Amino acid sequence: MFTFWLAGYETPFSYGAYVDWKEAAEEVVARLQGVLGKLGLPIDLGEVLFQGDEDTFDALVLIARFLDERDHALVVIDTESDSYHLYIVPEAAVDRLVGLGASVGFSITIPAT
Repeated sequence: MFTFWLAGYETPFSYGAYVDWKEAAEEVVARLQGVLGKLGLPIDLGEVLFQGDEDTFDALVLIARFLDERDHALVVIDTESDSYHLYIVPEAAVDRLVGLGASVGFSITIPAT
């Protein structure tokens, strides 16, 4: 429930993005670009270089690498489902966020291959 609330899934909030495991890369980008706008971050995910055949996870990896180059991280709060609860945080906050998540039983990861 908490992750849905944060992601704005049927709530008035949009601090993250909720995407299905088979979401198209452009849809993931559109949802995350909205998050960047809400957070006031001048990062344009339209600059991510996709080949056009990425599955959702591969798109998340490319987006995570792109954000890493801009001192931010794409994190996933694992809800043990076939969807992704995505959030963008400053790179410097990742370790603290992972620790806080673990303290309440949330697994928080960064998409990587």
